[in-house]
Amino acid sequence: MIVLQWTRTLSVGVEELDRQHQHLIGLLGRLREVIHGPDETAVVGNVLENLVSYVGYHFAEEERLMAEAGYPHAELHRNSHAEIARTVADMLRSYRADPTSLRATELLEYLTDWVVLHIGNEDIRYRPWLAKS
Repeated sequence: MIVLQWTRTLSVGVEELDRQHQHLIGLLGRLREVIHGPDETAVVGNVLENLVSYVGYHFAEEERLMAEAGYPHAELHRNSHAEIARTVADMLRSYRADPTSLRATELLEYLTDWVVLHIGNEDIRYRPWLAKS
């Protein structure tokens, strides 16, 4: 599994969004620290709770900036956000029904893939538009 850390290559050129992305990557570190440990189940729940509220805030901010900048692929990006938000909300529902249903390694793998693919591929595409505004 990739150990993801913030680097300038993930920068979208907007300081506030970069800080928000760094926060999301920090959640990955929290999961990595508790794999197979006694606090794993509790931390998975805490990370999911944090994630559900944080992605709502982060996605709204990102979408607002894309709209202001006239980013031509904003609708596709919004759809990607909606899919991610649904997946994370579903994970939280499953966790609440059975806290042992999701291991830190599974959540870490999903989030790492998401960060690499979404920030590293999709978010980077809006950088030129947001840099103009």
